[in-house]
Amino acid sequence: IEIDGNQHFEIEDFKIEQESITDLQKVNALIDFEEKRINEKKGIKSKDSEEWIAINHLFVVIAPFKLKPVSDHLVHLKDNKPKFPFWFSAY
Repeated sequence: IEIDGNQHFEIEDFKIEQESITDLQKVNALIDFEEKRINEKKGIKSKDSEEWIAINHLFVVIAPFKLKPVSDHLVHLKDNKPKFPFWFSAY
């Protein structure tokens, strides 16, 4: 999954055992972005419109960790973007 250009955020010290994400500011920003995207796609521009579609939850994919390539003996790799080998979905 290529995350460049997609809405995402990172959580420091992620614990897979947690049942929820407590950084509500980041979660709400993600929901607001998706809500705006859905409404603009339908031609609805104003949140004050009666046709505005509000969402309170969404499906996301979570990468519990990422792998970052490091240089070896001053040899730099062409692709230095992090890799996300595992994903799981959440609601």
